[in-house]
Amino acid sequence: MKKEFFSRFFRDRHGFLEDYAKSILPRFHYKISIKRRIRRTKNIREFDLALDFQREAKDFWLENSGRKISLDWHRAYIATNGIVDVRYVPEDLFYGVVEQKLNRFELAKAYQDKNNYDLLFSGFSMPRTVLRNINGRFFDGQYRHLQMDEAEELILENLTNQKLVVKPSIDSGGGRKVIILHPKDAEQGIHDALRSIFASLDRDFIVQDYVEQCTLLHQLHESSLNTLRIMTLRLDGEIHFLSGIVRMGNLGSEVDNATVGGLTCGFNKEGLLNSFATEHYAYRKHRFHPYSGFVFEGSRIPHIDKVIDFVRNLHQRLTYFDLVSWDVAINKFGNPVLIEANLKMQDINFHQRNNGPLFGPFTEEVLCRVFEDHF
Repeated sequence: MKKEFFSRFFRDRHGFLEDYAKSILPRFHYKISIKRRIRRTKNIREFDLALDFQREAKDFWLENSGRKISLDWHRAYIATNGIVDVRYVPEDLFYGVVEQKLNRFELAKAYQDKNNYDLLFSGFSMPRTVLRNINGRFFDGQYRHLQMDEAEELILENLTNQKLVVKPSIDSGGGRKVIILHPKDAEQGIHDALRSIFASLDRDFIVQDYVEQCTLLHQLHESSLNTLRIMTLRLDGEIHFLSGIVRMGNLGSEVDNATVGGLTCGFNKEGLLNSFATEHYAYRKHRFHPYSGFVFEGSRIPHIDKVIDFVRNLHQRLTYFDLVSWDVAINKFGNPVLIEANLKMQDINFHQRNNGPLFGPFTEEVLCRVFEDHF
């Protein structure tokens, strides 16, 4: 009972308490988390930062933020990728201060709701929506109201020769509650299964076509849709590409999320993949995919110019948010497809352990704006 009470207490309907907790707790939670990761990861545990570098890094952050920082993140990232740089952003500082100064958190849930994407991002390529559940009510892809039996029939009609994806439309991070429906499922008591799925998701979910991906992303891990996570930053009205990684499934899973065993591999503006991929929690490096055997070094994400233009143009629609993490697929025709826009609690470990400091050449300017009260 106590656990349920506190869960309800922090997850109030409007999220005020939850957001307050997330703004305060990172100072403690993330520091504890990185220390635990260091203890459990041999290559990080046995790695030491040079004393001169430690002084330089602490001086940099004190000068640019007015804060004394822990260098545990610098240690973990440098031990993993070999990129020695003072500009790595500590997680506690990012989640507790930086991200909240760049983005309007109180507006994020509405803008992140995938059921709003067809309105917000009209004209951009997205998976076709078959069915929506908005606040407990069913609608088709054109927002026409449906009864539950009509919703079930609509799924059956669209499941005859293609896979469908069912997922929460709000707070679906980490692959949470993502369900893949296969055409063969239509022959196996699908009505009971659908009602069970509807009950488990309760409200605010979406059913969409499964994206058939391009050849290279398919080769990474063929049973999952492998997506690009690209972070963009708005500075003085211009949208900049900050960092890109490709997320891929593992062990035959149908989702690509790093938090459920998948891998991430960084790439640059030209789409060239890093020579290694990493595991999310263990920080282990892989020169080739442990399940598919795909070799990362020398491979290139296709149509990367088109993808970067795509996310930059998408970001123009989000005027309340200066920092956005985009999940984008590349379909079999080589065109980018929007899967998700992440506006709060964006994972920076993905980027910094694979590609180096998050803000790169923009670091000092971003910190100046975020910590303007310090200057």
